[in-house]
Amino acid sequence: MSGFYGAVKFIGSDQDDMFISGGGGRVAANNNANPVEIHGGKGADTIDLTASGMPPSGQDMRYCTLTYVRGDSEYNNYDSVSGFQTDKKSGDALYLPTKVVFGDVASGQSTGIDNVTYGAKDGIITFTGKASLEQLIEAALSDNIIGDATSTAAFEYRGDTYVIQGDGVAGAGTNDLVIKLVGVTGVTAFGSTAADNTIVLTDHVLGVFTGS
Repeated sequence: MSGFYGAVKFIGSDQDDMFISGGGGRVAANNNANPVEIHGGKGADTIDLTASGMPPSGQDMRYCTLTYVRGDSEYNNYDSVSGFQTDKKSGDALYLPTKVVFGDVASGQSTGIDNVTYGAKDGIITFTGKASLEQLIEAALSDNIIGDATSTAAFEYRGDTYVIQGDGVAGAGTNDLVIKLVGVTGVTAFGSTAADNTIVLTDHVLGVFTGS
């Protein structure tokens, strides 16, 4: 999908879908360009927002909002999103069931995994010790970390960032959300507006902004 203008919404099926955009949902705006929204639905979707030929500084650019509801992108069958931007001029956004961010926790806390501890700041979890990705996802959703809350957290693992939101029931389940942001590293916070090293959480489909 590429070369589109105006309000655009892409909705996937209950299967493993693939969305690929040469313009990444951030193509040059044409006059009053409108939002782009992708809702992959159930299944392990592949979403490629990789942009080619970004517009020059000062030209209107478009946000791409990725929408998720409970039952999408499950903890053991999650979406992979390439090209997700986390900088102040071209930040994409996640529209999740809630915008609640996991609170700060001092380092050295138990994860329930032998010899692995964690701390958190501004929703970003830092694990210390060795564990598999599956172990860390399950630990994040356990009573030791998110538990029975519906808060959102993220952690980095081997060059990718994983966004996790609990469903209000402790332990990994099909209504928990896990989203893999391929190649995203160095995230320091969640926020409601675009900023460097920030994952934007929104409660509506974002529109166009102008870079500077």
